[in-house]
Amino acid sequence: MKIKILLSFLLVSVLSFSQSDDASTIIQQAIENIPKNNPELVLEAFQHKKYTKGVMQKRSAENNTLIPSGFNYIFEKLSLHQFEQKNKHLETVLASNMPGFEKPIYPLFEKSFHSTSVYEKEYELFNNRFHGPLSENALKHYAFELKETISSGDNAYHILTFSPNNTSAAAQLQGELHIDIETFAVQKATIQHTKNIEATVSHDYIYYETEAVWFPSKTIAEIKLLNKLESITLFGGLIPPGKMRYDEDENSLTIFTLTATYHEIRLNNIDTITNEYVSIEALEEENVDRTSAFWNPYRESAFTSDEIAIQTDADMLVRAGKLEKRIK
Repeated sequence: MKIKILLSFLLVSVLSFSQSDDASTIIQQAIENIPKNNPELVLEAFQHKKYTKGVMQKRSAENNTLIPSGFNYIFEKLSLHQFEQKNKHLETVLASNMPGFEKPIYPLFEKSFHSTSVYEKEYELFNNRFHGPLSENALKHYAFELKETISSGDNAYHILTFSPNNTSAAAQLQGELHIDIETFAVQKATIQHTKNIEATVSHDYIYYETEAVWFPSKTIAEIKLLNKLESITLFGGLIPPGKMRYDEDENSLTIFTLTATYHEIRLNNIDTITNEYVSIEALEEENVDRTSAFWNPYRESAFTSDEIAIQTDADMLVRAGKLEKRIK
């Protein structure tokens, strides 16, 4: 019996080391092939429209029902993103929906809640920077394991998990990567962080056969605060709507969800970039009250009854409190 147990232990140990070695080899290949897979390095140019919806809401921990709160808020933004190797990146904000505000809130447009690419050396997550899971020294910062290989379908891929390899504050990410078997490109990625904040960001990609590149198609980010050390504000600390702070009430939970979808993607053939000296500009001088007919083609689904309630309450609160005047 002792011999059988020992053999089983040795077999598990060998398999674990083998999976770890395989994972390291795959990740190293993924890092080395970044120049062939990162759209910003492979493509001469690209453009797309990006629809973003942010929802900050307080919900019951018991039955997940919406709890009315002056901190609840919802917003929408539609932007045209253009990238060119020579002029780099320009974001043009085409429209925004910010309940209660007469004018677009430009500081909100400039907020970077998380990185849009998993190929970068650093991955930014709600004002914190970490070593990226595909950074040059990723194998020093993270432990990778080969979870599964999916060989069925047109685009076979490896599923790898990763977790911190040390206690460095800059290496506190974990998650899962779907790596293409042939090209070692990222097909999907899930990035998580669980210190002070509980954050999860998923990155979905779609394959373009002509250009032989996996291009982003959707991201979803969700964040919850775990203690008082972190806080998030959309419009500054003096504006209650869009202010996320830790609540010690175990019966409720505040969640911030940010969803972005890509539309009208064009690769290697874009419109002329008219302003190469700025990184972001807005076309609207007023916060135009656009109907659902404008937004529906970009929304994945119509607003839920909870989202409509958040929008209505936030609109009344911002206007009644004349909160727009407090924003500089």
